[in-house]
Order: sequence, then structure tokens, then C-alpha cells
Amino acid sequence: MAVESAAPAHVGQMKVWQALGGGNSGVVGNRAHTKGFHRGASFVPASDYSRRRDPKGADGPYKGWGYACAGDYFHGGNRTLRARHAALLTRLLDGDDDLANVCEFIGQPFENKPVLYWFKGDKLKKYSGVGHDRWSHISVWRSDSVDQPALWVPRAVPPKPPAKTAAGVKLVAPAWPKGATYFGARDNAPVYATVRKWEARMRQRGWNITVDGRLSPADEKILRAFQKEKGLTVDGRLGPRSFAAAWTAKVS
Repeated sequence: MAVESAAPAHVGQMKVWQALGGGNSGVVGNRAHTKGFHRGASFVPASDYSRRRDPKGADGPYKGWGYACAGDYFHGGNRTLRARHAALLTRLLDGDDDLANVCEFIGQPFENKPVLYWFKGDKLKKYSGVGHDRWSHISVWRSDSVDQPALWVPRAVPPKPPAKTAAGVKLVAPAWPKGATYFGARDNAPVYATVRKWEARMRQRGWNITVDGRLSPADEKILRAFQKEKGLTVDGRLGPRSFAAAWTAKVS
């Protein structure tokens, strides 16, 4: 049987979390658990949801059969640290590509709100268990547990060169996230994959904009200028029309 150990994806991210001031309340290999991602694949049956729901199936192939793939990241109610958990959950709901191997979140990222449960492909819901109010449980797919997800420090997205298209071919914008109405600039704005895509596209169009996924006051100023230029409602809010126009409107 494989030796139970921490999945590399959590080893690295727990170090980042602790450097930010957070704590470790039981990363992996926790023998108090008899099922789920806190145990290595060899220590739970193929019927366990953590194996059964893996994209590669109950028998993988997995990166390591002894890798336990859940981490408990302790914030202790600290507002600054808790805000990082809120930003993380927002990115997961927004389908952030940097978090493609993260599949489960249990925590209370919003003060005075219920503990929430999210599993990739399912709807966000109120958690029915106990605990997780002072830490967040985060799991990665067993078949993709080596690469470190950018949980707390999002990776920068380098701008790509404009796509070369044949004359008369209209570019198509990426899909607008389900349930979102608009994004507005505000202090300590969370990171959003959609905002980052828009920023990267605007940079391709020649705008001097920082690509970091945060709709800042500087971004709002650029957005208002772009909306005015393209005959859109000038409100400084990134909605589906302004987002799509970054791809479909003529570059001037």
C-alpha cells in the first residue's frame, strides 16, 4: 500500500498561506477522517466520492495513490485573511482557469453568513455539517494533485498578441459568467477571472491597463472612455455588453 503523504499542490500553497499570516489546521493524511480528500486514494474505497467523481475515474491514473488531497486553511476570523477566502470562492464560481484542479470548498468566507459548500459542477449551497467557520477546507482532484493552484496569490496573465483574422471575420467574445450582472470598481476588489480576461483583451487593443483581475479605479476610467468611444452606456461598470465589445467592436 502507498505511504500516505501530503499532495504537493497543498504543500506549496500551505507555505504561501502561512507566510500571509494564516494557519494550518490539518492539511492532509488526517486519520480522523475515514473518507474524502483528507485521505490518500489507497485509504478510501473506489466508491468514495473523492475517487468516484474524479475526471479520470475512480482508478485514475492518479499522480500518487498515497497523496491526501485536502487542506484546511485556518483564518481564525481575521477579516483580512477571511477576505482572501471570499476572493478564492469568487474565483472558483467564476471558473478561474488558474484553479482548474480545485474541486471542493467548505468554509465561511463571509462574516455573519452561513458556512458554504461548493463542489465543482454543483451549485453553491449551505453546508450541512459542522465546523469550517474558522478555516476553509479546500480539495484538489486526485488525478491533478501535483501542480500547485494559485490559491492565494493569483498568477499574472501575460497579454497575448492580437489574433490574426481574415477580413470580414468577426471575433467572438468569451462566455459571460452565469449569474453575473456586472462588475464595479471598489476598494479591495476581489480577483475575477472575467475581469482579467477583459483586461488582457483591452491590453491587446492598445489600452495601458494592468492585467490582475481587479477592477480598479484606473480600470473604471479606461472602461468609461471605452464605453463612450463605442457608444455604450457610460457607467463604469463591466457588464456583458461592454465585455463583449472588447472583442467585437472595431479597434480604433
